[in-house]
Amino acid sequence: MTDKTSASQSNKKLKLYVGVAALIAFATYIQMAVWANFPEVTGPPIPYNHLSSEKTEPYLISEKSPNLSVDRRAAKNWPDVRSCLVRSERQKDKPDLRKFNWGKMRKDADIRVCLFRISASLGTPEKTKQWLESVGLTSSLYIRTDGSDAGKIVVTGSKRLMGYNDITKWSHTYVPSTGISGWITGFIGQAEVFSVRWDKDGKIIQTGHYINTF
Repeated sequence: MTDKTSASQSNKKLKLYVGVAALIAFATYIQMAVWANFPEVTGPPIPYNHLSSEKTEPYLISEKSPNLSVDRRAAKNWPDVRSCLVRSERQKDKPDLRKFNWGKMRKDADIRVCLFRISASLGTPEKTKQWLESVGLTSSLYIRTDGSDAGKIVVTGSKRLMGYNDITKWSHTYVPSTGISGWITGFIGQAEVFSVRWDKDGKIIQTGHYINTF
């Protein structure tokens, strides 16, 4: 009897684990296939300075090489700007950098690395601002004036999401937040924000992506 009871409890636990795993998988599918929204681009390509790679401009976080394995792995997975583009653009002599492979941006680390590659290829904050606008984001450029950050340039691009007070303005994210907590964040988020920072010498020192829930 004890063995039967134990086996029954084990089966119940197994079914619970399978159910939870299925729920997580379904939520992730919904995030990637439904909640993400990939922009269309029109008009002429944006001229770039060169085609950047990890060899020419190593990926940096806060002006330093990445320490976390997730960031180092992302830098290897996206070794150059071509790898961040849709397949049809990768082998072209002059690829259109607006043809970004949004569908493969599964983590914040992915978009941070590829935004770094794109911006380094374009060569200037002004062209990065133009790129952000070309993919449907509202962009701004400003120069920091405070303390040790004085002279550093910041370019941001943002996309308004649904928000709790404006359901008629609902829209999808470009890069879905994964996991159940990420799904909730994406659902209640006010805006999706992308950012690139340059130092005084014109070197990219930081890229970012986050969902603003305030």
